[in-house]
Amino acid sequence: MRCRGLAGSPKRAMHCSGPWTRGCCGISPGPPKAAREGEKWAFTAPVYLGEMAVEDVRVELYAEPPKGEDKPEIVELLPRDAISGAVNSYIYGGYAPATRPEADFTLRVVPAHPGVRVPAEMPHILWQR
Repeated sequence: MRCRGLAGSPKRAMHCSGPWTRGCCGISPGPPKAAREGEKWAFTAPVYLGEMAVEDVRVELYAEPPKGEDKPEIVELLPRDAISGAVNSYIYGGYAPATRPEADFTLRVVPAHPGVRVPAEMPHILWQR
């Protein structure tokens, strides 16, 4: 698949010509790690952005809504450190409540644009496998 930009620049792509898949636009999230810190999970994950700019994506943890609720839990992870020896790659990190098991959270990379909500079924979401 070839990247193409929504805002004009092919190098600052917002989506690919089809659903995001591992390797599309060079995006490749690594496996997240979690450590319990009191009442929170501290998550970190390596994310290789390829042709994408940091501001063009959001890296999130997603958890299905608990029984009886309709709103999923979404936690944004922020870029913390560049990955040494890798181009345009970062360790993302953030905190999720420890009221849920660590395994409830799935890493995903979504297109980012201020004021736009991304539906969970959108094909341009790259889910951790």
